[in-house]
Amino acid sequence: MTKRHKVMLVIGLIVTLVLILGIGVASAFNKATKYRNDIYNNRALIVVAVEARFDKLEELLTALNGLEDHVETQLDKITEARKAFTTADATEIEETFEEIESGVNLIRIMIEDNPDSFIATAAYNNYMAEITATINAITSSKVMYNDAVTAYNTFIQTFPRNLFLSTFGFDKMDLYEPNILIN
Repeated sequence: MTKRHKVMLVIGLIVTLVLILGIGVASAFNKATKYRNDIYNNRALIVVAVEARFDKLEELLTALNGLEDHVETQLDKITEARKAFTTADATEIEETFEEIESGVNLIRIMIEDNPDSFIATAAYNNYMAEITATINAITSSKVMYNDAVTAYNTFIQTFPRNLFLSTFGFDKMDLYEPNILIN
């Protein structure tokens, strides 16, 4: 084998190695991007489920329209909380849900203690079933979000991807904390 053949062989091996590494990096980048997008999608599902809950609560209160001043007061609280939710950070979201839960519980107690005085008891029962379904949707969305975050974090933190993915902006993401959105 001549010196020229040896040089060409070494160059060929280096080019092949660079191509293999490049394909590996590109593949890891694309998969990390998919995982990150799954996280964004699952977080959006949580917001959609929370919005559906707001809608159901407003429908419940509208169905009970004309009942007592307490109901109207609670509707105002829920409407204000919904407005606050759209611009809230994680801490404010928790406070918003505490306000909503307080209002819903007061309405529930008022109706359950005086069922004969409310014409809309059947509507109330239907809406409460729908609200329970939205609570389940929120819980399910939070579980899916945390599953996506766990898969993403595992992917970017395992060798050899942990050596280079952070340079592309793929950093560890936090799980959804149970106390942020209160069922």
